[in-house]
Amino acid sequence: EYPRDIWSLGCMLFELATGDYLFDPRGTAEYPRDEDHLALTMELMGPMPHELLMKGKKTPLYFEPILNRTQPAQLLHIRQTKIWGVAGILDQKYRMRPEFAKGFAAFLEPMLQLDPEKRSTAQELLAHPWLHEDLRVVMEKIQADDAAKAHAAGLGVMPAGGDPGDEDDEEDEDDDDEDDEEEDDDEEEDEEDEDEVGAA
Repeated sequence: EYPRDIWSLGCMLFELATGDYLFDPRGTAEYPRDEDHLALTMELMGPMPHELLMKGKKTPLYFEPILNRTQPAQLLHIRQTKIWGVAGILDQKYRMRPEFAKGFAAFLEPMLQLDPEKRSTAQELLAHPWLHEDLRVVMEKIQADDAAKAHAAGLGVMPAGGDPGDEDDEEDEDDDDEDDEEEDDDEEEDEEDEDEVGAA
């Protein structure tokens, strides 16, 4: 079914971008591996929807009984879960540039919706702005920023829009000017020597 494939696609894209698994659950003596997996998904995307839990046959194995639907569902053993969000993980853990992390997260989140019925289809994802204008604009800004920083650091890289050869041309012109000045000095010294010889 496509919701499962879309979920897998989101996980793989995250892994390609970071080099890490999106979810790497571990079981302990206090809680099973599946419960840790559920906790990790909730840290990423927020509380599990009550409507989804009501449909789950194994919900009682991992969640407290739902007594108040206005309160977030609680896992049986893992109590404290901080909601990071996709952009927060990309920014804080992987130190991605905020403008890139925000756009990439906006592309991933529709694939990682906890409710399968709310996940984007492949056709919807192909039309996502991040794959088109947003990504191009962000990458151009990143490249321009990197070039400006490198140039300011004296690495000889001009900002976007500049001509990398301009600086080299200026250096060549300076070298030529210095050579011309040295030649003029040599000619003046030769003329002075000739005058001294003639006077002798």
